[in-house]
Amino acid sequence: MSTQSFGGMRVLEKMKQMKKQDWIVVILIGILLLIVALPSTDTKKSTGTYGNPEEENETNSYRKELEKELCEILSEMTGVGKVKVMITLKEENSSYFSTNQTCEVEGVVVVAEGGDNAVVANDILEVVMSLFPVDAHKITIVKMKVSEA
Repeated sequence: MSTQSFGGMRVLEKMKQMKKQDWIVVILIGILLLIVALPSTDTKKSTGTYGNPEEENETNSYRKELEKELCEILSEMTGVGKVKVMITLKEENSSYFSTNQTCEVEGVVVVAEGGDNAVVANDILEVVMSLFPVDAHKITIVKMKVSEA
């Protein structure tokens, strides 16, 4: 069987004639294919609708407990008034093949009656940042709407 009929020589000849720019494009396409093909770390929001239902229930219970405790602490602070809290969690498997998961607070939203007061908002921000390893830009504090009843 000749190499001409196989087409291998033609491919080699064309590869030898490729310019530097063509090689860069081929290498970048190869890297892109590797990135797409490799498995990524298993991360999801705690409010997702997929995964193991038992783990999801545990995560939701954990999140709700954190929200409840944070509400209790914030409502005791001067000027905060009524308060509602929402916490988002980021779940990560400790390794690709492991089923052990760790939860990390990813963001916090605080809706408080005193949320429009700069001093109160700063106090809330400091409390949240001291309790959870969350950057300030992932914490939002807003004023609660006035209910007309």
